[in-house]
Amino acid sequence: MLNPDGTLVSLQNGVPEKHILTHLPAKNVVAGSVKFCGTSKGPGESALTTDFDTFKSFAFKIGEIDGSTTDRIKDVQSVLNHVGGTFISDNLMGTKWSKLLINSSFSGLSATTNSTFGDVADNDETVLAALNIINEGLEAGSADHVQFDELNNFDLSYFKKPVDGKFTDEQVATLRKLIEPIRKLEASML
Repeated sequence: MLNPDGTLVSLQNGVPEKHILTHLPAKNVVAGSVKFCGTSKGPGESALTTDFDTFKSFAFKIGEIDGSTTDRIKDVQSVLNHVGGTFISDNLMGTKWSKLLINSSFSGLSATTNSTFGDVADNDETVLAALNIINEGLEAGSADHVQFDELNNFDLSYFKKPVDGKFTDEQVATLRKLIEPIRKLEASML
């Protein structure tokens, strides 16, 4: 389906690139991460749930599979910049894993509690559940040798569970602050 010199730009949640690379050579694949949030309002209607100024300044992070900076990645960046701020990463797999930690921890909780990401963060029980899910994701990614990328200039390893097994008040407050720009988001599965 793709011309020999064509490029597939994967802007999917999760980390599907390992699967994509079983069908296409890396020379034809650019990985990407969408850094803004939207919520389905019904057939053909969605709402931007990230602050608009944040969206315009930081909408996408893209990268070559091998982390190199190529003319192609710069071309893709120039096209996506028309939508919103697009940044090139030399660690796109780490970027995608970092976003996966937030999606996996907040989307399921948003759906099961019929609430927004902000509601999940505000609740004392669900914010601890989110921290536990993030911690599990950090462990899984580390086992797969992932070098996690910063999320909004924040190192997610801060959320590793302390040795005593209890998250600190500072970790809870920091997660709540990190979620603030996307607090209106409702999981699509909701």
